Amino acid sequence: MVSLQIAFSFMVYPALILTYGGQAAYLIKHPNDLSTAFYSSVPQPVFWPMFIVATLAAVVASQSLISASFSIIRQSMALDCFPRVSMIHTSKDHEGQVYSPEINYFLMIVCVLLTVSFKGGPEIGNAFGE
Repeated sequence: MVSLQIAFSFMVYPALILTYGGQAAYLIKHPNDLSTAFYSSVPQPVFWPMFIVATLAAVVASQSLISASFSIIRQSMALDCFPRVSMIHTSKDHEGQVYSPEINYFLMIVCVLLTVSFKGGPEIGNAFGE
């Protein structure tokens, strides 16, 4: 746990401060690029590697959201706090590897509704504070 705190304090936090400071400096010089500040502030030689890393980070984040949703619903069902939905165990070796078609469809519908209601990328970015 201490190594995690040290890594966050001396690597992750300073990197975040530098990133946000760099975006702020970029926006001071280019105020018209507000809606694309994240990608516009990246130097051209490292744009594609950064784009790939950002895309992979989004995939990991979405997978963790799905896994967390399934786990929370499974635990809520065990406590009789949630209506029964079908739970399919995808692994015989690892506890907690579950899949629920109903929850998956619910997440898909919510995602589509959010995307349609925001109408575009800048609006979604504003909702997340970019």
